[in-house]
Order: sequence, then C-alpha cells, then structure tokens
Amino acid sequence: MSQSTQKSGEREQASRHAHPFDKLQAVRDLISEEFPEKQAVAIVEIIEDARGGVAMQASMEEMGVAMQASMEEMGVALHSDMRNEIEKAELRLRAEMNSMRADIQAEFKRLYWYIPLVMGAVIGILKFT
Repeated sequence: MSQSTQKSGEREQASRHAHPFDKLQAVRDLISEEFPEKQAVAIVEIIEDARGGVAMQASMEEMGVAMQASMEEMGVALHSDMRNEIEKAELRLRAEMNSMRADIQAEFKRLYWYIPLVMGAVIGILKFT
C-alpha cells in the first residue's frame, strides 16, 4: 500500500508520516454517498492540503530539532575554544610575569652590591665634615 500508483493522471502520494491516500477512490466514495462531484473533489482537496500541512509541520519540527542540536554542538565547541584561548592567555601572562620577576631580581642583586659602597662614601663624607 506504500507504493505509488497512477489513476486518471493523478498520482497517489505517501509521506513518511501518513498512510497513502487514494484521492480518486475518496472522490468515488463521497460521490457514492450522494455528495455532488464538485463538492466531493473539494473535500478531497482540503483533506490532501491538510495532510500536506501536517507533513510539512512534522518536517519543520524535525528541522527545528536538528537545528537545536547543531546550535548546542556549536555552543559546546565555542565554549571549548574560548576556554582554550583563556588558558593560552593565562600561560602567556604567567610567563611574562615570571620573566619580569627574574629581571627585577637580577636588577636588585646588581644594585644590592652598590649599597655598601654608597654607605661607605656617605660615612666618609660625614667624617670629614
């Protein structure tokens, strides 16, 4: 029943969410129930349009779910990338701070040896005055 057949130039369509609908048979059934032919055709067309709308809505819902999943994946990836960049920046800052600390300590050690010389000079100047 899921295969497509051709009847009077019309093709029976089946969506993956609905059972196949034989429009020609539905029109015949309505006519046999004493509906006027134009009214029977109109009813069947309305039913077919409604089925198409339901199928489209289901398809759009599937796309929405897929888009939501994709957005969540992108969010996780972005969060991970941001965390990696923050960690890299933190490592660079720590390296720069350690380098500056080493430079300051080296400068302090160099100047530390001048203190006794300066103190000796100051004491010598004070003794002669």
